[in-house]
Amino acid sequence: MEEQDNSLTVNSLNSSATQISAEKKLYLDQLLSKAIFITGSPFSIVEHPLWITFFNEIQPSYKLPTRKAISTTHLEVIYNEMVKAITEELKSTNDLHLQCDGWSNQRNEGIINFIIAKPEPFFVKSLNTLTNRHISQYLSQEIIKVMEIYGGDIFVTLIGGETPGIPGPGNFNKLPGKTRWGSYCTALESLKNSKVALQTLAVHEDATISEEIKSNILELNFWLMIEHCIKLLEPITRKIFKLEEISILNEQHKQDIINNVIKRTDNCMKPIHYAAYMLDPKSQGIELDEEHALDAMEYIHEVSQSLNIDVGLDLVNYRAKEGL
Repeated sequence: MEEQDNSLTVNSLNSSATQISAEKKLYLDQLLSKAIFITGSPFSIVEHPLWITFFNEIQPSYKLPTRKAISTTHLEVIYNEMVKAITEELKSTNDLHLQCDGWSNQRNEGIINFIIAKPEPFFVKSLNTLTNRHISQYLSQEIIKVMEIYGGDIFVTLIGGETPGIPGPGNFNKLPGKTRWGSYCTALESLKNSKVALQTLAVHEDATISEEIKSNILELNFWLMIEHCIKLLEPITRKIFKLEEISILNEQHKQDIINNVIKRTDNCMKPIHYAAYMLDPKSQGIELDEEHALDAMEYIHEVSQSLNIDVGLDLVNYRAKEGL
């Protein structure tokens, strides 16, 4: 009976072996090629007799593509399609992050991998540095090329690897300010600091200064105007400098975050949690510090007292891993 069922299956497969159109053949070839590329399978599987037999049993009229066709025609077509799809998806997304990582390939040649995250990572380019050994200016140019493909104004972060020279391009890629707020503010502050010296010079009998300049230097309203301008420009300058820093957080911000995390942990973690961690046979509270371990033991003691149970000796033996 089983042999009859097998023969029926084979006969049904053979009977369904209709002729495949050229369009369908091309579609199946590209589908198979894409599966080979993505799974990292060797191209030689299309030449293996067992695979040929398998596909022949499924659809005798379908002939596997050659190894050369997969590695040339289909590889180029599928690669271009995937690049186009990824490019369109990234261009339609805001707030992208560019990650650069310097490495070396199997031939010990320097390469740089470019990955764009949105936040899902997309590998977009691998660059062979050849004779340009991670020079900051060279990397800066390549980073700009990658950004321009997808739109430079939608990138918010540039993340460099641990390779020396990767962080350097950030200094080259900094756009020039459209206004010189920092220079204006610095000049006005320098002028204000020189107020006494300038006024002394203005009243000196040998000084050759025009009457207009002398009048401004000795005029109280002039210096009030300078102070008002500094008050206006100083916050803008300070924020611009803050945005141009490599790190978003300063040391005070970092310490505030740590303190808030500790405070939040103290609010969330209570003696009952420490006691549960201590009584977990897998950990036995190994990571508890002295203060939290004491809180856990006090809580266990209070609960045992409320239940009229003395577990003091058992707890000592448990922590010493004795009598288990």
